[in-house]
Amino acid sequence: MDADDPGLAKARQAAGGRNADLARLLGISPSAISQWVRVPYRRALQIEARTAGRVTRAELRPDLFGEPATGVAERGAPA
Repeated sequence: MDADDPGLAKARQAAGGRNADLARLLGISPSAISQWVRVPYRRALQIEARTAGRVTRAELRPDLFGEPATGVAERGAPA
């Protein structure tokens, strides 16, 4: 897994700070997380659910779910 992935870093922090903590939250081994090139689709959904939305699927996989919302409406966009 890319050590610079901000979504994964946020998920790791939300779980306790280490791959082992995130693995425990997901019910998988820490080595499984180490093998990820990108957070798998299903795991992105699981992380969002198990962190109660503190880490969103869009933060973990913007290529699949779009960029995370910033909370600022664009000009001309409905609020």
